[in-house]
Amino acid sequence: MELLHGKLVDSCWSMDLLEELIFFDQKFFDQPWSQNSWYDSIKNGERYYLGVGVKEKQIVAFILYYLIPEESVAHLLKILVKPDFRRLQVAKNLYLKSEQELIHLNVEKIVLDVAFSNIPAIAFYLGHNFEKLHLMNNFYGKEQHAWSMQKKIRSF
Repeated sequence: MELLHGKLVDSCWSMDLLEELIFFDQKFFDQPWSQNSWYDSIKNGERYYLGVGVKEKQIVAFILYYLIPEESVAHLLKILVKPDFRRLQVAKNLYLKSEQELIHLNVEKIVLDVAFSNIPAIAFYLGHNFEKLHLMNNFYGKEQHAWSMQKKIRSF
């Protein structure tokens, strides 16, 4: 599997690949973004960092961060692996590669929000040394709570 990484403004992202990414998100993610949300992120591509796992010219996984350089923070927005490729270390490899790339971008901390009911994702993040900060009630809607989590990846 090939791992592609970079800011959304980087030349490695063709419009065809981004269109496939939008389709992938809408097909496999529980709470997909609208096309307009994706296009807005592309317009502000300097602030977004994307990692994509590709096998045989097909997207099998992606990870997306919103960069807040003035705070040295990356907000992990989405990590998604195609169902056929789950439990094969794809998410782990994609995450670890992105963490190293974020360090090169002077990111010191990764933050994220994860559904309280998403036990596999919470276990994944805890297994990668994220810490739970606090529970946000009704974050995703009525009775749909979320954990706010963070990980320090670099210190000075």
